[in-house]
Amino acid sequence: MKYAWLVCLILLVGGCTQTRTTHVDERYYTGIDGITMKFLTGSPPDTVYVDSDNMLSSENAYASDEYPFIIEFQNLGAYPYTQTGTTYGTAQASVYLSGFEQSLVELSSTINGETISVEGRNEDNPIGGYDTVEREARFKLPVSSTSYITKINAIACYNYGTLASGTICIDPDPSNDDNDVCSTHGTTFSGGQGAPVSVTSLEVEPMKNKVLVKINIKNSGRGEVVDKSKITECPFNLDYNEKGYVELETIRLGAQSDTQAGLNKGNCRPTKLRLEDGYGTIHCTLDVADHDAAFVTTLQVELGYGYKDSITKNINIKRI
Repeated sequence: MKYAWLVCLILLVGGCTQTRTTHVDERYYTGIDGITMKFLTGSPPDTVYVDSDNMLSSENAYASDEYPFIIEFQNLGAYPYTQTGTTYGTAQASVYLSGFEQSLVELSSTINGETISVEGRNEDNPIGGYDTVEREARFKLPVSSTSYITKINAIACYNYGTLASGTICIDPDPSNDDNDVCSTHGTTFSGGQGAPVSVTSLEVEPMKNKVLVKINIKNSGRGEVVDKSKITECPFNLDYNEKGYVELETIRLGAQSDTQAGLNKGNCRPTKLRLEDGYGTIHCTLDVADHDAAFVTTLQVELGYGYKDSITKNINIKRI
């Protein structure tokens, strides 16, 4: 594998870290992409040719010359958003191929299960990390055919996360408006948070000394959400009950500690949500008894999930 900047500068890739950040830089926490992929233009070309003089008698087929076979990967999202010093973590994806007759598409070595590693968009790398999977490919054509079109499906399976932060107003005593500086309100998001799963809105309903928060979630990407604990079963061994799950990792008011954020999570249902038709809602009841009047604060939500995405390329194999 090759590690490089998309603009051909050397990329220094850091290892995964466990340090948590609470700062959301809106320059990078936008969009609905995670790890994207594409076949490099011309590698392989849309049409490849086999020579009638290059017959494999043992296979009863004609063979082509070798063509470059390159898949490009880029992390266009903000995950992983953890940082230690100046080092950012990296997201890993496992790569697989399917959709073609393996006896007619011969790679120099297998790709299935290969791992690529890419950091997310950040201040030091605003375009996101970049990686490739590279092979040589030879295409074959049965002697009884003059041409056929094969499809090659490339699949990436990876764990990812969403970090959403918005400004809300909470009223711990909705029956008394004295000294209130705001009226209860939540926040609505548009454009995503630099991840394929988006928090679309945070709804707030006041109660005495508590607040009910509804976290509305959507699969905004083009791929499929999977249970992150089952990512090793992706893509070929997943069953229906292992798809669509998003986990609430943390929910934090203002600058609350990790301990308090953990207590907040304990008051949310469900903490492991299954999306229905790509949508779902988590309900949290948070304690705000330490406030006497309505106040403005930030609410930060962190989600975790697995994701499966794929691309397809048609290749026309012709005999000359």
